[in-house]
Amino acid sequence: MNKKHSAVLSTSQAITALGFLFLGLTLATGYAQNLIAGRADAWLILAGAGIALAALGIAARWFVVVTFEPLELAGWLLVTLSVWHYFVAAASPTLLPPTQSLDAVRAAQHAAFTFPEGKLIGGYPGGGAFLVALLAHWLDWMPFRVLHLVAASFAAVSAGAVYGMACALLPQNRVAKIAALVAPALLFLPGSDFAGALIGSQYLFAPLFAQTAALGAGWFTASYARAPHWVFAALIGVAWLVILAAHPGFLFLPVLLFASVALLRAGMALFAPAPPVFADAPESLTRAQPSLSAAQIIATLGILLALIVCAAATWLFAGVTSLNLGQPVSPKIAGARAWFDYLGWVILLGVAGGGVWRAWQAGAFGRTLLGLGVLWLAQAGVLLGWQWFEPTAARASKTLPLLVGLLATLAAPFVARGVMRLARGRALLVGAVTLAVCGGVWLTHLPRAESPLTESEIQVALWARDFFNNTYQINYLDEQPASAHWLSFGIWNEAISPDGSSWRNAPRVLAPATFEDWLEDADWGDRLLVRDVTQVPQTLRVLYQFGDAAILEKDLPPILDPHPAYRADYNFANTLTLLGYSIPKTTFAPGETVIVTTYTQSLYPPPAPVRWRVELVDRNGKVAQRLEREPFNAKYPLQRWPPGKYKHDNWVLPLEPNIVPGTYTLRLGLFQPQDDAVIGVLPVYATNRVAPLSAAPLGQITITTLAK
Repeated sequence: MNKKHSAVLSTSQAITALGFLFLGLTLATGYAQNLIAGRADAWLILAGAGIALAALGIAARWFVVVTFEPLELAGWLLVTLSVWHYFVAAASPTLLPPTQSLDAVRAAQHAAFTFPEGKLIGGYPGGGAFLVALLAHWLDWMPFRVLHLVAASFAAVSAGAVYGMACALLPQNRVAKIAALVAPALLFLPGSDFAGALIGSQYLFAPLFAQTAALGAGWFTASYARAPHWVFAALIGVAWLVILAAHPGFLFLPVLLFASVALLRAGMALFAPAPPVFADAPESLTRAQPSLSAAQIIATLGILLALIVCAAATWLFAGVTSLNLGQPVSPKIAGARAWFDYLGWVILLGVAGGGVWRAWQAGAFGRTLLGLGVLWLAQAGVLLGWQWFEPTAARASKTLPLLVGLLATLAAPFVARGVMRLARGRALLVGAVTLAVCGGVWLTHLPRAESPLTESEIQVALWARDFFNNTYQINYLDEQPASAHWLSFGIWNEAISPDGSSWRNAPRVLAPATFEDWLEDADWGDRLLVRDVTQVPQTLRVLYQFGDAAILEKDLPPILDPHPAYRADYNFANTLTLLGYSIPKTTFAPGETVIVTTYTQSLYPPPAPVRWRVELVDRNGKVAQRLEREPFNAKYPLQRWPPGKYKHDNWVLPLEPNIVPGTYTLRLGLFQPQDDAVIGVLPVYATNRVAPLSAAPLGQITITTLAK
């Protein structure tokens, strides 16, 4: 078969390209189905992607040559499987992300939204969540069980890409294939920015997905720079599509890198047909590679840019199903890094600096990777400047996994050459030293984070979800905020509000501070999920038990209708109803205390966090006194308010000694503390034509100069 015009891929690059093609075809098929039908079928996607991938595999026989190296294949498998096991082992046996970051819950909620019908999330890059939902269908598992497996796969592919790029930078011999294992081991030196990307204080699900694709795009771009071929350009386009579906904000750097390479090659094709900078690739990777003209190179760049524009438009229109979860706010990295994190960065930067010259000597491939480093520094500067003006957006921190992968790749020639010289060609010694380094680094950074929930708690929570009509009145003694988020959002799929918005601002208090408080306070729900049933009194009813976890039930006193002294039927939107109020007296002297009791009833969860506000207003509308309070004394998150729950609040309003005597109006208002927006108030039987009030009147009081 004539291979004159074939693209040459290394073993690890061919495997990575196959994985990206499957990802790209899967996402493209899913987005296409959403664009046409508004939903996607998981099995149709699998069939379509599989058939397309098989067709491409057959056609690749005519335009792709794979330089099969068994040792490189073994090294790639060792790296990817080890890294995957490293992250998955930290999550066993529950497979919940081993982190207290609420971003993990957010990713699980996205996947749970997509799972039932395959609908994409509008207004947010849902590619990663879409893959989680698809895999959950294929495995017949719940999405929250699959989330971390997919995230660990992203990290594993990143490590495999680093190994493959290190192999390309090193001499093409067996010893170098073993020595290249040093590169993925170096990823673990700054633990918080690769090993800690999915464990501990953060969970960079979507950013890590995008960074994995960005590394792949950089790898294909470096191969294109060394030996331009339309196959590499096509693989670059696929990687761009994956980035677009994962996290569009990270697309700029790979596009700029390829544009720079393409324009540089086009200029050299015009003015220097045989530039020495591109004439140094190993023969095994450049045989029979055709030269492209400047027009062809510019046309390739134009086609890819047009493709990304069309894909962006498709992404906007295909994500027609909206899940408004509020403005995405990037989390800051919680806590200070341990000292060995900083030491790891120092070591990694040092050895990467030692490998810069050797990467430059490697020709176009290595110089393209160096160019990626320069572009990353420019991008980091821009993001840090952005973060200066917008402190809540820690976007620069999210790009660190890409930098770690790039530095580990550039450091590989420096470290690996030293190892090979020490070994003096003895491959077994090289392998032993390399594996010792890898194992030592991984054991040093062995994850200590625990799963937010135990397996027993998960099983009890799943039973409660299937048995009860709703789970809103099941309490849970919070040990960590993430545990309560996983229960309410990740497993029970509770809606925070009618439109599912503002979930980040919701308090996750699902129970009081102690078991005794729950048992003695009738305001809390009658059911409680406990982690260890042996640590609580045995007099309570056990509704269901699995392992040590159980759901307990207590007796509640009968609910009596409130009997306020004065009726005042007002609705605060469709959230709460004011039933009336009681006030012992209505005439006061300056310095005395006004005591008023309000009686309210819950109707429906509000769309955002709210607070009560009692005000004393003079006849000119000026507020003389004001008190604020959380509804239900902050005992319930917003979405857990049961309809029809009664509550009375005692308001103690001390009057200023110098308050002006006269007639004042007491009024009760409801507002959103995040923006001070007032919830409109209407009489219960008002028509739609009546304009809402800013507060409900509670009657008038008189302040005199003498006490009555």
